[in-house]
Amino acid sequence: MRDDVPLFAIVSRLTQQKGIDLVLAIADELAAIPAQLVVLGAGERDLVLAVGGLPERFPASSAYASASTRGSRTGSRRARTCS
Repeated sequence: MRDDVPLFAIVSRLTQQKGIDLVLAIADELAAIPAQLVVLGAGERDLVLAVGGLPERFPASSAYASASTRGSRTGSRRARTCS
């Protein structure tokens, strides 16, 4: 994480209803500001995978943590941080 760049954080279910797809749609613009993005949540598999791919697309701009996809009973946690 960088001290000189704005940090945006989302703690939410990862569903279209919550607008996560809209955040994914502006990922390029967020990285161009530059800005950092942290996401914590669980939800729909396709959105979890898309959010999980952000650190590879924008290694200097994103950190990601997700509990699981909806319906998982394991309670396992997956975390990834990129700086």
